[in-house]
Amino acid sequence: MQEDHPDYVIEDIEILDVIQPARFDRDFSAETKAIRTESCPGWPMSPCNSSGVQPEQAQELRDHFKRHGVPTEVTTQGDPVYRSPQHQKRALACRGMHNKASV
Repeated sequence: MQEDHPDYVIEDIEILDVIQPARFDRDFSAETKAIRTESCPGWPMSPCNSSGVQPEQAQELRDHFKRHGVPTEVTTQGDPVYRSPQHQKRALACRGMHNKASV
C-alpha cells in the first residue's frame, strides 16, 4: 500500500528512500602489517601522534629524547616512532607520560 506522505522531510525536501548504513569489517591483519621483529611482533609501531608534538617542535623533541638517553626517531610531523614496548615506556617516562593501555 502506497502512503500519501514521504518517509522523511528535511528542509521541505521529501526523502523517499532511507539509505541503510553500510557495515564494514576491519581487517586487523592488514592493519598490523608493519616492520616486525621476531622478539617483538608489531614493533616498531607506526608514528604515535598521541604523544607527538607540533611539526615545528620535532627537533626539540628529538633533542629532549637524546638528552635523556632515549634516542627516538621523530617524524617531520612531530610524531615519535617507538621501537619496542620498553622503548615506548622509557620515552614516555622521560616526558612524564605513560601508556594507560600498558600493563
